[in-house]
Amino acid sequence: MTYDPTKEFPFLIDNERIDNNRDKPHITIFGSYQSPYDTRLERLRDFLQSKGYKKTQLVRDVSFPVRIKELTNAQNDKRQSEYWIQNSDILLWIFFKNADNAGVSNEFGQLPHLGKDGLWQSIVFIETEDLLNPIISSMITGTLDDYQAIQQYEFLSNDDQMLHSLALGILPSYTLRFLEDLKRR
Repeated sequence: MTYDPTKEFPFLIDNERIDNNRDKPHITIFGSYQSPYDTRLERLRDFLQSKGYKKTQLVRDVSFPVRIKELTNAQNDKRQSEYWIQNSDILLWIFFKNADNAGVSNEFGQLPHLGKDGLWQSIVFIETEDLLNPIISSMITGTLDDYQAIQQYEFLSNDDQMLHSLALGILPSYTLRFLEDLKRR
């Protein structure tokens, strides 16, 4: 049986162009790569790829830019993150509750300073115990307040299915905007 996205998203019947182009945008997922959070990021990547977003990746999935042996691992990792922040079409920022989010927070904080003029391309997902009163780091909310073009969504703790559904439900509108942006280039 083949996947029929119009059953999941009826609006695609009227806008088939989005569905036909799910494989076009480069989507990079940023988050904590410590266990068990790295596995959760991998499951999100695999889920989105299975739904047609074939160019979804974690930063650590790709070997470009090539690592420079004279640099430390940390310098190479930083260089790679900066490259994919600048060269991805859609950026997914995942902040897990109880995870060490220092790395992803630093990457997220660098977003405007790296010349990323398309802040609309970023989508932030924050894991929380209470959707009505989420507890979010002030460093993250400060960046979100500064750059209101960045959309933020919360998902319940340990509910990866909710995270997957949110991402899948949001990505068609970002794919459409990506396609419109391509026409203007």
